[in-house]
Amino acid sequence: MPIFWISYADTEKPVGSQFAGVLLLEAADEDEALSKAEAEGQSLKITIEDISHREPPREWLGRLLTAKESRDVNRIMCLKAQQDEEE
Repeated sequence: MPIFWISYADTEKPVGSQFAGVLLLEAADEDEALSKAEAEGQSLKITIEDISHREPPREWLGRLLTAKESRDVNRIMCLKAQQDEEE
């Protein structure tokens, strides 16, 4: 099943402090992912990206991540992609 990276931003806050979290979740398609994301994020601005090809660790799925956690999981996925390229 596809995995989506969903970023939340609070556009009412000043630029540079709008980050409101990241949600990694599995959904059949982008429409289903957006539906789930909108339920979580209420009135926040949402951006979405299919990251199925990057295989995030399962323990990061299904919960809102902080800025630090989203950087950490992104670093893990990038390192894994780099290792895969080297093989």
